[in-house]
Amino acid sequence: MAFKFRLLIFLIVLLWYLGIFGEFLSLIWSGVAFTLPFLQIIYSHVCHQDPAKVIYYGNAHTFVCARCLGIYTGILIVTFYFLFKKNIMKYPRSVLLASFLPVILDVLFVKLGFYNYSKIIASISGFILGSIGIYYFYETISTKLTEEIN
Repeated sequence: MAFKFRLLIFLIVLLWYLGIFGEFLSLIWSGVAFTLPFLQIIYSHVCHQDPAKVIYYGNAHTFVCARCLGIYTGILIVTFYFLFKKNIMKYPRSVLLASFLPVILDVLFVKLGFYNYSKIIASISGFILGSIGIYYFYETISTKLTEEIN
């Protein structure tokens, strides 16, 4: 994929990621405050936003839970990495399926009472899924663009 396209994807992901921290950003720059209700609604469509599972710092909190934050952090880091990588390795679909395993096991173990919900474990399992899942997004987009050009 062309650098401009990879840059565009990274900038979109970065903008989305920054929106997650809208309340924190409004503490630094009051101009962001008017967007908070809009951001709350937008992110409510991709995350349950359970108050017990979001990240708090002082009076501000993220607009997504710890697991979703991990997913988006993984996506952000990998899309940044892709800016400097021309050829992206292709992995078998089994790797993508395996990336769901930490999330599934964490949810299952919490539901079965093996341990209490942990924001750290949820973030790590989300990070694994996000950082691996974005490879498949890139692979699919790259394949479709190549087919369109040819």
